[in-house]
Amino acid sequence: MRLLAVLTASVLSLRAVLAGAQPAAHPAPIAASEYAARRDSLLARLGDGAAVVAFGERAPIGFPAFYQVPTFRYLTGFLEPNAALLLTRHRGATVAVLFREPRSARDAITDGPAEDSAALAARTGLALRPLAALPAAVDSLLAAGAALHTLRDVRPYGGTIDSLTRGAAFAAALRRRTPSPTLRSADAHLDSLRARKSAAEIAMLRRAAEVTSAALRETIARIRPGMREYEIQASIEHGFRSRGADRPGFATNVSAGANTTIVHHRANDDVAEAGALVLMDVGAAWQGYTADV
Repeated sequence: MRLLAVLTASVLSLRAVLAGAQPAAHPAPIAASEYAARRDSLLARLGDGAAVVAFGERAPIGFPAFYQVPTFRYLTGFLEPNAALLLTRHRGATVAVLFREPRSARDAITDGPAEDSAALAARTGLALRPLAALPAAVDSLLAAGAALHTLRDVRPYGGTIDSLTRGAAFAAALRRRTPSPTLRSADAHLDSLRARKSAAEIAMLRRAAEVTSAALRETIARIRPGMREYEIQASIEHGFRSRGADRPGFATNVSAGANTTIVHHRANDDVAEAGALVLMDVGAAWQGYTADV
């Protein structure tokens, strides 16, 4: 007897699952010009003389996979750890500098080599400097009277309290060495910009939804009584990666039987019995853009 699968889905995504839509060709990556336009738009909202400092994700401790902070990726397209972005606006012109930390020989063995500097500058349109040069650059801007803004370097699912991140540590150090610096938040402005998607972003979202739907359809056909929740999860995530997705866009949730009454049930070891209800809350990420089905 097939298990009954209930998908928490938008109507469009559910229709795609039922219709058996296959993933289309890979969409083109976000162009350097679009990243530049995002940076220009953010600074235009903050006004002439504004500056923004934003931090990317730290290098992982241990061996988890590295994923860039979404806001930092949105502004840079840079996918390495331990980096910062400094944006300034003067007389309507934007200056964007990426501060990056050199990758050690050991890290290059485990994580691969860092992107070539010339190729990175050409791909992103960013000027490059060592991360160690950031404090002096910020101090110089403050001395010149720039209005400094910050962006939270926390993930949406990690909460909104920014106390232990690199950005928070940098702000604390800045307050210790600079008499009463004025730090403003640019988060609301960036959130507003991100709410409106470009054609390139919509293509990414569509691709993520197509991959998610195809993986779900494939998994639903494979489900049999006696499978454990983690086996169903593994099938879904295999479907994502085998179709080229980055990863799950969030923690894959599979619940069977009585566990379906628990919102975001996490312990996924139970057996899906014949006739049981199976609840799936899943979504693939495609180049940072996530479908939620």
